[in-house]
Amino acid sequence: MAASRTSPPRIFDLPRTDRVVYGAGARTHLRDEARRLGITRPLVVASGTLTTETPFVHELAESVGAVATTSGIPAHVPRAAVLNVAERFRELDADGLISVGGGSPVDCAKGVALCVAASIGTEADFDSYRIRYRHPGPPMIPSLKHLPPPHISLPTTLSGAEFTAIAGITDIARGAKDLYAADALCPKVVLLDSEIAARTPRALWVSSGVRAIDHIVEGVYSARHTPVTDAALLGALRILARDLPVSADAPDDLSLRTSCQVAAWMAIMHLKNISTGISHGLGHQLGAMLNVPHGVTSCILLPHAMDFNRPVTADRQALLASALGVDTSAMTDEQAAVAAAGAVRALLARMGVPTRLSDVGVQRRHFDALVAEALADMVIAGNPRPVTAADARAVLEAAF
Repeated sequence: MAASRTSPPRIFDLPRTDRVVYGAGARTHLRDEARRLGITRPLVVASGTLTTETPFVHELAESVGAVATTSGIPAHVPRAAVLNVAERFRELDADGLISVGGGSPVDCAKGVALCVAASIGTEADFDSYRIRYRHPGPPMIPSLKHLPPPHISLPTTLSGAEFTAIAGITDIARGAKDLYAADALCPKVVLLDSEIAARTPRALWVSSGVRAIDHIVEGVYSARHTPVTDAALLGALRILARDLPVSADAPDDLSLRTSCQVAAWMAIMHLKNISTGISHGLGHQLGAMLNVPHGVTSCILLPHAMDFNRPVTADRQALLASALGVDTSAMTDEQAAVAAAGAVRALLARMGVPTRLSDVGVQRRHFDALVAEALADMVIAGNPRPVTAADARAVLEAAF
């Protein structure tokens, strides 16, 4: 007798990263990895602080014969900044990209790769390749016809941009952050070097770690969750709940830095198979419109996103509670879900991060524009509970 089918087959996409090297000294693999990818004339895109205050960027550029180093990419990566670097890439006849630093250098390098592959030369040219979304969807994702140059990333924060095929680039004229996606934009190699990450300022390290927790939370209660994503995400949450607060005040403990870097990798490595939601959607626009760092938006919005989604995700949030160290053995799913949000709030308080929109200069008069742009962000479509304009505004109000 044939077995009955309970659900149709599902497709699981594997990460697009070819190789990850992690641990203190991982940067020493850069030269060999560049050779393996055929990169002989790379352009380095680096954090301004790392470039001016540490020897790392100069040493890395020298080790691979970089044609130049560019640094000081503005937060949220404006189109004009990407175009400036892309023009330099072409002028120098570079053949690869190496990003060093946080999400801005990484996304800028992805944007440069996009410009080279798609022959983007003006700000208006970006419009042909940005993801377009009108609530409630589906999104329209343009494809690339040509391969971009290879990209190796050495990240110093925990936001995870280096492990995705998505670039976030801001259109200053519209005051909106647009997303661009193509599998080939994902860096081929990621080197997680805790010695470089030890130089990341505390506030940035902690807030980017909360960004990783945001990836985890919204991934676990995503409607597209799988046993594979659950294993990686819940494992990552256990590590970050244990090690992130301690690592914040012990930057020279390289084992803790490495632990958090690996957890951030686990938090985002299967992003293509799940979806994020309202915390990410509102956060993107807080960054683009009001220059709030994305890690800080997660610190402020995540607990309220959990509250909003609890009516339809209590069983999934109960899993989060256990990973956060809550004893849920005598709790209902609803009680455990409430405890999960409480555990996140306690973690935020312990690390001393901003937790209110009013703490970072946001005013209620900004809400209408934030809501309108958030509802045009495709990640809102992935929220497990449908989001209306009134819902998005209520979340902002709760976080104010």
